[in-house]
Amino acid sequence: MDKPAILGGKPVREGKIEVHGIGVSLYDYNEIANVKAVIEEKSPFRYYGPNVLGMAERFEQLFANYIGVKYALAVSSGSAALHIALAALDIGLGDEVLVTPLSWISDGFAPIWVNAKPVFIDIDYHTLNISPKEIEKNISEKTKAIIVVHYLGYPANMDEIMEVAEKHGLYIIEDASHAHGAKYKDKMIGSIGDIGVFSCQLHKIITSGEGGILTFKDEEIYEKAYRFHDLGMFMHKPPFKSIGFQYRITEVQAALLYTQFNKIDFILSRLRENGKYLEKRLDEELKEYIRYRVEEPDIRQTYYSFPIEIKWERLKIDIQYFIKAMLSEGIPVGRINMPMYNYNAFFNKCIVPYSNGKCINAEKAYDRWITLPTAPNIFKEDLDDIVNALKKVLNYFTKQL
Repeated sequence: MDKPAILGGKPVREGKIEVHGIGVSLYDYNEIANVKAVIEEKSPFRYYGPNVLGMAERFEQLFANYIGVKYALAVSSGSAALHIALAALDIGLGDEVLVTPLSWISDGFAPIWVNAKPVFIDIDYHTLNISPKEIEKNISEKTKAIIVVHYLGYPANMDEIMEVAEKHGLYIIEDASHAHGAKYKDKMIGSIGDIGVFSCQLHKIITSGEGGILTFKDEEIYEKAYRFHDLGMFMHKPPFKSIGFQYRITEVQAALLYTQFNKIDFILSRLRENGKYLEKRLDEELKEYIRYRVEEPDIRQTYYSFPIEIKWERLKIDIQYFIKAMLSEGIPVGRINMPMYNYNAFFNKCIVPYSNGKCINAEKAYDRWITLPTAPNIFKEDLDDIVNALKKVLNYFTKQL
């Protein structure tokens, strides 16, 4: 039996697999050319300048058509997009917003930014997405909206969630930051709820380093969002009807996103190819040790990354040591998000009081699931190394019965 690298053995790879992001791994002369064009025209501001190329507007139109909605609004970040979405729905003081704890911290902070309270809802353990049954249990007279995260690109159970929302008159914000191009029953993710929110940060499927975009079906909500993101202004209408922030996207960011969007089908095909290959290899080699989220027939996930649950009861090591062992083999693995109410901002009652034990499935998942990379610059030989390293570490540290 091969000794793991962490104990002095030879690693599976001499150099580690480099993963810096998804869309960014495919930056090339096209991004350079479009950014250069904006700079040469000396027009990096989207609304006026010597010769504005309209990159932001072009990106918005393409993205709205792609998602299948009337309106899209490109903004400075995904976090800004969440703030804008809640403000556009008039969520405010005294309101409650239901949120999964298994996501980036912005989903928990955004309600607080509008003086509302985030209420953390447990997940469905098998999909890692917010549980419709737990949503129903936690609705109060103060509940106004649900932020539904399609976690790591796997669509949430939107039929049941929408049914609960309609029954109680709640807004739905889809956080599709991992799910550009995902589908649920032939509907594009980001077109089902009242507002779709997409991040375009460095690690995302398409990226401008920082950036975001919202999608809307309703014109009134779109106008409110637009005004909020632009200091109360809305195109050719009278300004300052309402208070707003400055969340405008630049033409440089938009040039990157416009270029990246034209690669989205290729990016998604590579993610999917890698995800499906991992499924095949894991089924062949490691079924007794791990399980992964099985794609249901009526959804199409993005394979933003590849989370697996390990049967830790069979091993002599814990999750932290396992990750160190895999890194020593040259394989970049990570953990899923820690339930966000365990961060100091929540746990130490700096904002609102929360404690461990609130969402049992989310806490259990954090201790049992790890993530494998699927980025477009990873190829079959890299995926084989990932599986071989998993097999090596799991076999070596298996408890002897």
